[in-house]
Amino acid sequence: MSDPLNCGDCGSVCLEDETVKTALCEEGVCRPVCEPGFLDHVEASNGPDSNCETAGWRVFVTGAQIGAPMSLSDADGKCQMAAMSGQLGGNWKAWLSESNTSVTERLFNSDVPYYRLDQLEVASSWDHLVDTGNGVPLFNPINVTQAGLVLPPDNFDPVWTGTTPSGAQSLADCDSWTLPDPSGTATAGHAHSTEPGWTALNMKYACNQQARLYCFEQ
Repeated sequence: MSDPLNCGDCGSVCLEDETVKTALCEEGVCRPVCEPGFLDHVEASNGPDSNCETAGWRVFVTGAQIGAPMSLSDADGKCQMAAMSGQLGGNWKAWLSESNTSVTERLFNSDVPYYRLDQLEVASSWDHLVDTGNGVPLFNPINVTQAGLVLPPDNFDPVWTGTTPSGAQSLADCDSWTLPDPSGTATAGHAHSTEPGWTALNMKYACNQQARLYCFEQ
């Protein structure tokens, strides 16, 4: 029941091609580990499935709120740890800019869609992600955590970003993420928004507050 060469009741071989990093058989069902940029969105009930058939990248919002990050690498590390806790695999970075570096410069700019962990599409591409300021909303908000849980919709769920709707640095970033006290402020988004407020609310957020992170697969 765990042999990818003899998986399920019919003893099928789990498919392995350029989209599949590792072919796995779990309890008689093929569940591949996908190569970066591919997702397994069609699961079989028994035996083989259609491998990693969907081109796309995963995104989530952290289940826990945190204090202002102390650096971009600190935020990236928190996203990576959150992904590990959710057994997601892959490499992850935070949607976070500072005065000298924007998310557009430091994150992979995909020409294929971004998906939440519940398989709902967030945006058709990077260009879509950074176009909400021009009246093009996200398809769905990034409000699903690394555990696959949807945040309660009535909550105010701020997210550290330091990023404008165009993907540029906002310059409101707790002094490049070094000043976790009430004298500093940062641009924050709202996890339930599909409008420009998803990354930049019309308010600044105090650096001694708690907020979440958006995490993007790389």
